[in-house]
Amino acid sequence: MTAVVAILHLADVVASRAAKVLIADRRRRMDRTLPLSELVDLTVTDDYKRRHVNRELEAIRDSVAKRLEKTLGGEWASIPEGDRTAAFDAALRAFESVELSDEFLFAHDAQPVKLARSVREHARDAQRAAGLSVDAAVLYERTLDECCTVFAQLATHYASYAPRAITELLDRTTSLSQSLDAVLARLPQRSLLAPQGDQHDADFRYEYLSYLASAFDTLELFGVDTHRYRPDTKVSVAYISLSAQTDGEGARRAAQDRWQRGELLADSRSPVAALRIEQAIAESPRSIVRAEAGSGKTTLLRWLAVTAARGDFKAELAHWNGHVPFLITLRGYAGSALPRPEQFLERVAPAIAGLAPEGWTHRQLHSGKALILVDGVDELPADERASVREWIRGLLTAYPQVSMVVTSRPSAATRRWLAQQDFTAVSLERMGPSDVRQLVAHWHSAVRDSGDIPCTEAELPEYERQLLAQLDANQHLQGLATNPLLCAMLCALNLDRRMTFPRNRMDLYKAAIDMLLERRDAERGIASQVDIDSSGKLKLLQYLAWRLSLNNRSELLKEEAVARLEERLNSLPSVTDEAGKVLEHLTQRSGIIREPVIGRVDFIHRTFQEYLTALECAEQGDVGLLVEHSHLDSWREIVVMAAGHANRPTLHGLLTGILSRAADEGRFSRRLSLLAASCLETCGPLDASVLEDIEGRLAAMLPPRRRAEARSLASARLPVLRLMPTSVAGLSPAAAMATISTVALIGGADALDLLSRYADDNLPGPVSAELVQACQYYDAVEYGTAVLSKLSDLPATVRGPITTLHELRAWQSISDHLNLGAVYVHNSDDIREVLRGVETLRLLWINAHVSDLSPLTAVRESLKSVYIWSSDNFTNLASLSELTNLSELILSQRESFGDLEFLAHIPWLRTLWLPTISAVRDFTPLTALLDLESVRVYRGTSAGVFKSLSELSSIAALELYGDEAVHGYAMSPYTLENLDHMMMLEAPAELSGSLIDKIQHIGSLNLYGRIPASIEPLRRLRNLRELELSGQRPDLSPLLDMPSLEHVTLSSAPTPAECRVLSLLPDHVSVIGNRRPISRARLRKLAR
Repeated sequence: MTAVVAILHLADVVASRAAKVLIADRRRRMDRTLPLSELVDLTVTDDYKRRHVNRELEAIRDSVAKRLEKTLGGEWASIPEGDRTAAFDAALRAFESVELSDEFLFAHDAQPVKLARSVREHARDAQRAAGLSVDAAVLYERTLDECCTVFAQLATHYASYAPRAITELLDRTTSLSQSLDAVLARLPQRSLLAPQGDQHDADFRYEYLSYLASAFDTLELFGVDTHRYRPDTKVSVAYISLSAQTDGEGARRAAQDRWQRGELLADSRSPVAALRIEQAIAESPRSIVRAEAGSGKTTLLRWLAVTAARGDFKAELAHWNGHVPFLITLRGYAGSALPRPEQFLERVAPAIAGLAPEGWTHRQLHSGKALILVDGVDELPADERASVREWIRGLLTAYPQVSMVVTSRPSAATRRWLAQQDFTAVSLERMGPSDVRQLVAHWHSAVRDSGDIPCTEAELPEYERQLLAQLDANQHLQGLATNPLLCAMLCALNLDRRMTFPRNRMDLYKAAIDMLLERRDAERGIASQVDIDSSGKLKLLQYLAWRLSLNNRSELLKEEAVARLEERLNSLPSVTDEAGKVLEHLTQRSGIIREPVIGRVDFIHRTFQEYLTALECAEQGDVGLLVEHSHLDSWREIVVMAAGHANRPTLHGLLTGILSRAADEGRFSRRLSLLAASCLETCGPLDASVLEDIEGRLAAMLPPRRRAEARSLASARLPVLRLMPTSVAGLSPAAAMATISTVALIGGADALDLLSRYADDNLPGPVSAELVQACQYYDAVEYGTAVLSKLSDLPATVRGPITTLHELRAWQSISDHLNLGAVYVHNSDDIREVLRGVETLRLLWINAHVSDLSPLTAVRESLKSVYIWSSDNFTNLASLSELTNLSELILSQRESFGDLEFLAHIPWLRTLWLPTISAVRDFTPLTALLDLESVRVYRGTSAGVFKSLSELSSIAALELYGDEAVHGYAMSPYTLENLDHMMMLEAPAELSGSLIDKIQHIGSLNLYGRIPASIEPLRRLRNLRELELSGQRPDLSPLLDMPSLEHVTLSSAPTPAECRVLSLLPDHVSVIGNRRPISRARLRKLAR
């Protein structure tokens, strides 16, 4: 007996036994033992009506069989046929061994769980007697559960008819089978992922996303009155987009990915150097974002979580709309096991975690529509980070379709740390002047909304103006405002102190701690409820920080914090309050430590923990401890700041100890030498011999040989800058680019002077481009005058695309007549500002609050491509008809377009993407686009669009974004007859037969993002020449039965198993993996 026959037999037994509840006479036990056919013969004497009843019962058996086959089929298909048959047979015998009368049913409250438990007790030897394998035993249990569920539902449904005579019901038997179909359809589909069904999943998903959108849209606002309440602002308001860079491999992938998303012309696929962070992480479904403390990594992840919860991503991240975010903060798992998926909600949404349906998180991950956000690899001890990598690997092995973003300080995770899991390494860049101005504006706007500020609301704009003026005038302040945390500190101190700013970051940290500890209460006359002065508070906090750092932790339990304070209070006899009361005072009033969740304590930022740890170490003179930990990334900033706190003897011992280790330990020599150099930024005078040793070690590292060295060298700042060459003309292009990058990252007036000198050299294109990219770190006008003016004759012809508004302003500052090829900008709400002084432009890409399109006519003759992603609605769409050379158009606005009439006046368009047309019903204007060659249809678009598109014989490429769009085309009665290329972005889990029938004639197919679970149906595409798979791939063996195939492209390197399949392809089929051709010999080698 086969498994299919066994399922049919099961269905017959379940349906028949349930039907007897309706037909059998409850008073006669004999009725229940008769076969159903005999029972019908006895009950219904009329031949016609008897046949009618039997037909209905047969239909019910078929419905049950389909239900059982669907539930017990797919995911169990890998179990051998014999084992499946044995499991089904054992379940059948167990089910038949119990007298399932209506009394038995209702004695168990018609509950499937109770029924199944009773059947198991009655047939407890069924499994053992059948000799089932481990897998078959699991299938046996699932089958028994499913049979009891279906039986209970059918029997209770039948029972509602029982009080009436069978003859009265005969007229209704047709509706009876139909109503039972509906009952079975409403039953939750049990599976390994949904043992109790998934009927409540959508409801909980709504509750969870609503909770996240509200609970996570808060951000503690540094520097506002932290004593009266915990200040916060909205993440969605405070978030600013920062500059980023991907690693070399990511940059190579970026061009193709950005072209597919509409960010590059078809003939401009060279990598673009400068990216915003959203563009950088959009390049890959898996990214590791690396940046120093205070750079905004946590804020980025909170913004991603909130935006995903609201489904409000725009432009490059729009494909993440519909994803369910899970934020995992690693600092809370120090010394404990990392969370399993079912535990993901316990900390991110504790208030509603208990409401989650069983297996809900696993189902979200399995769907491929999940976004896992992992914050703070560096906040775990070094010996626990390997387990994080294994944990990530395990999650991605189980759920390969999920998207993931991980954050870390660079020293805790190298660029290649997650390379084997196909992560793209992304580095957050130092804030440039435009970033600083934007953050200052956001901070003051948030302060205005906080309601408690040390000035009138009318005075606040003047504080903001004065701060910006000082930042423009003072180089040392510009050097401090390099990341969001330091910039927020400057904003707070400007508002709080009304005095001169600190000249270095050590003084800045000290001033911030002073402000948070004491000044606000003193100035406002707020009495302290604990008798402890600011010096005592500082002693307690630095001891708490020291104990945390000593144990490589970022937070501790409240009772542990109390115990640590008790230890230090023994040396503070003037403080008489108990440790618990003191801790409560510090968490409520200091603004430096907090209780982020009930029962746990941490510092408001890791930087404060490090600063106070350094102060404690310096005061103790514990040089040995500092030197011993100096090679650890988690202690780097502590050592640097301890050098700033230390007296001269302690400083001498610290630096000589580090240099001694650098000389003796080759493995850490470079790291320790750069650490010693970094200490020069914070320390006071030191012996000439020590300084000579440090500079000698730095000189041996310069000039840098490759760009990857730039960031670590720049961390040493001015000592490195003093040793840099005054010309890059004699260096290799790689070394020249690395030198420019290092100088740019150091920043300041001296660095700008050096970059200006480099611009005097006759530089090749790539090196010149590196100088252009460095513009982001400096004032636009100043950089334009000092550097850019030397790179181009006037009127300026700009080589390569402009990728930031800041860079564009720099070029505009030196010329009123710009010849540009392409501009990509964020946050420019006025197209006029972008096009000021621009005489020629081929491509314009904007992601901003844009509405009026009429300024585009300023470049009407040259503009070929317009890509605008706006959070507003467009006006003056008719002006597009004046762009006589326009060939590519992407317009995305806040709301759906009402109609497409404006397109009828641009008949020369060749490429069209319209993401926001869900409300459009009349697509006839599309029929005017007689030259249209490529079109993208997005999810939410009416399937009626395909009728108009089918009338255009020119369309050769169709791109379908989302499974709704794919399904819409598959089910549409219209076909694009001349279609040669198709791309599916976020394709459905299965490729339907109707879709394959429609695309029989295509020669090229790209499956991008989420790829179907099987490409087996593609074997029917007998004309398919090119296949590209950009995402997590299924089994590739169907490729061996595609005779017309000529090119196979994979977005990442193939696995050994895939190499075995690919090596068997005919020799004429080219294979590309991770943008590189792979020979047959190489494939065979990799397959071993």
